[in-house]
Amino acid sequence: MILSGSLGSAIRIGLNAVRKMRPVFSQVVKDRRKHMAGHTFLYVSVLGVATTLQGKGFGKRLLAAAIEECERKGLYLYLETETEENARMYEHFGFSLLKKITLPQVDLPMWEMAREPGA
Repeated sequence: MILSGSLGSAIRIGLNAVRKMRPVFSQVVKDRRKHMAGHTFLYVSVLGVATTLQGKGFGKRLLAAAIEECERKGLYLYLETETEENARMYEHFGFSLLKKITLPQVDLPMWEMAREPGA
């Protein structure tokens, strides 16, 4: 969280704002628990590459490392993403769409996706 900047963002917007956002993401958390019930999995909370470094293969290498770890240990890989373009890219890496939702209050689409070991 520190390296991604999300902790700093949470501090800047304030604890009260973070608490107010919790109900917005509660559906995503419920869905993740339902989708992954009975499975051991790695959850990709944040995967990003600085804009100036995009298109150079860094994201692919990060994702490939996570996939390799999951394959070695027989784990599912789970994530949510916010764009259709990202969802298509994850499908290329063997992820399947489990559910698409729109987060209430912020009107943000989310693609809930998982990759089975051996996919």
